[in-house]
Amino acid sequence: MLELLLEAGSPAVVMLACSIKSARLPNSWLEAIRHGHLVIVSATDVSPQVTEQRAAARNHMAARLATNIVIAHASPGGSLEAQAGIWRSCGFAVCCLG
Repeated sequence: MLELLLEAGSPAVVMLACSIKSARLPNSWLEAIRHGHLVIVSATDVSPQVTEQRAAARNHMAARLATNIVIAHASPGGSLEAQAGIWRSCGFAVCCLG
């Protein structure tokens, strides 16, 4: 889904689970950054072990920064689906694709 957005020149934000310093970004992302279509954000400057609590905090930070939230996949009954429900109740525009 992200690749389709980037190919179309649509703006996008990617929230990394790891430090930007340690991330290996695909060439297509680097190209989109150069053209001003993509922003990479990280909630950490280290690479901590991802826990459900850290993932939830990272996702909430991304939601606060977003105009619209598009979730490519959220497991039925999972924590991301629950978080999306909370965001909707707070007035965020949330679209779950799968």
